Amino acid sequence: MILRSGSRRGYRTSLLASLSVLTLFLAACGGGDDTAGSPDAAPEDSPAEGDTETEAAGETSPDDGDLEVVDLTVGVLPIAAHAPAYAAVEQGYFEEEGFENVELQFGEGGAAMLPLAVQGNLDVAQVPISTAVQARTEGLDFVLLPAGTYQTKLEEPDHTATVVRKDSGITTVADLARKTIAVNVINSVNWLYNRAMLEEHGVDPDSVTYQEVPFPNMADALVNGSVDAIATVQPFVHFALQNEDLEVLAYDFLEVYPGMLISGFGVAESWVEDNPNATAAFNRAIRRAVEEFESDPETGIALTAEYTDSDEAIIRAVGLPSWVTEIDPAFVEQQIGLMGEHGMIEQGPAVEELYWSTDEIEAPPTRADG
Repeated sequence: MILRSGSRRGYRTSLLASLSVLTLFLAACGGGDDTAGSPDAAPEDSPAEGDTETEAAGETSPDDGDLEVVDLTVGVLPIAAHAPAYAAVEQGYFEEEGFENVELQFGEGGAAMLPLAVQGNLDVAQVPISTAVQARTEGLDFVLLPAGTYQTKLEEPDHTATVVRKDSGITTVADLARKTIAVNVINSVNWLYNRAMLEEHGVDPDSVTYQEVPFPNMADALVNGSVDAIATVQPFVHFALQNEDLEVLAYDFLEVYPGMLISGFGVAESWVEDNPNATAAFNRAIRRAVEEFESDPETGIALTAEYTDSDEAIIRAVGLPSWVTEIDPAFVEQQIGLMGEHGMIEQGPAVEELYWSTDEIEAPPTRADG
């Protein structure tokens, strides 16, 4: 069974609000325990309302392999990169793992969904790795799972690109010095890698003015001259190039680090500890979806078009995203390093702290045993 919540319109118009939610949440977590002195707070030794010793005695741990929970709420965005979750529902992979109800809930961005997972309002959320790194750096109870991690391409064309007007006089990345570039959110992964690309070409990224523009509005901003370039993603690259006056200047991620890992499914670490079998089952279902996309691209295109409410011809034109089911620590470490260089964090977590490992989820190769 699949239920969809949220709206595409909310996602497209509220990306900036997503970071605000995370900022407020991180600030709140940095303070003291506001409930400790509250008259409504129950003593630590008191059972929750409705709990009894009899009920507690009746609780049993699941047998080996049995799922601790059978209902899941998964936070996603209605974009192609998040399609494996939909495929796992539609192709019955979650059901075969023992899940009975899986709700895909559309959020406004990873930065908004991450605190919902930490608070328990979502079981799983797909978030940018950079957002997970920031949260983990702040000590939040959040870890990533390997399967279904969205990966940039290894060669052109990639799903992320900087687009310019053909008559702008901008013919190389170096020409972007002192220009205005549209990004969806400042401090986003697209902002980060656009800055890194500029540095690769000898441009001081601080000489550039970044302007926040939602992805669907970027092409219009470029055409009317509000910005000199846009750092955008598919399918909006495809839509922009329908205007014959626009062209791709560069593929940001390929200029910096081809094959970079961008986003993945994450959970509260406490949720994993309480539900190890369900965690492993979720990871297996997503892995099967990714493997199907790789072995049967036509099915992947059809499922992605249905999930994103797009025409199959558009998905075929832009190509399916790439995903991995195991993590190469080098990719994550490189991103953590860039985040530090560009002021997003002071010191990031070790990769082994960022990813959860069970018997069913292979640990990163550098993870030490014990």
